[in-house]
This record gives sequence, C-alpha cells and structure tokens, in this order.
Amino acid sequence: LATIEILEADDRAIHRRLFRLGQTIQTGLQGIADRLGLVATAAGFGSVFVCYFTEGEVRSFDDALTSDAELYVAFHRGMTERGFLMLPLNLKRNHLMAAHSDEDVARMLQAAEDVLGELAARRSSPATAGRAAMATP
Repeated sequence: LATIEILEADDRAIHRRLFRLGQTIQTGLQGIADRLGLVATAAGFGSVFVCYFTEGEVRSFDDALTSDAELYVAFHRGMTERGFLMLPLNLKRNHLMAAHSDEDVARMLQAAEDVLGELAARRSSPATAGRAAMATP
C-alpha cells in the first residue's frame, strides 16, 4: 500500500516523469540514427523503449524480425562497454525506473551517439564496403 501511495502521490508525478524520460530516449535515439544515416526505428511506450534497426514502424512481431540483429548486438556491446546494460536481444525492450534521472538519460543518449557514430563509420568506410562487395556473389 505504501508503494501505491507513493506512485499515486502528486497526481502520479513518478509516472509522468518516467513517460517524459522514455519519450526523451525515443526521440533522442531516432534523432541520432537519422543524423548518422542509420536505418532505425526508436519505439516504446512510457518508460519502455527499444531501437529496432529496420525501416518503418514496427507494428507486429514479423516487423520486429526484420531488425538487423547483428547491428543491435554491436549497439548493445558498445553500450555495455560504456556502462549501460541493455537487454542483449534485439527483440526485447529496455525499461527505465523511478531512480533514473534526466542526467542518466542524457548520459545514455551521449553513449548511444558515440556507439552509433562508430557503427555508422564502420558501415560507410571504404574497407568495409569493399569486403561487403567481395562477399556478394
């Protein structure tokens, strides 16, 4: 009962703050991906978020399966190396909790910018493009 009272206090301020932080992450991830030219769709609801590496809105499980799992794993690895543990499967979502702050979200988005920037640079480097062309029959 005490937890419910805290969650309902001040017109559910905790929920409103978590929804705002979740939206900040979704908007931030999408903006980063767009700036870097990465195909990605940031999605979520409230304090739940995920970055699918696929085009367009993800509305079904089949849509989610089109996400580039290799790119997500590289994103996950880079985020973990920077101290942000995200779920390691590209079909799972990540969650905020009441202890997370605006500063935490800002640090997370800066780490995402760094990681996604490195991944975008690798994908566009001439050496990477040459290897991909050689692998294509």
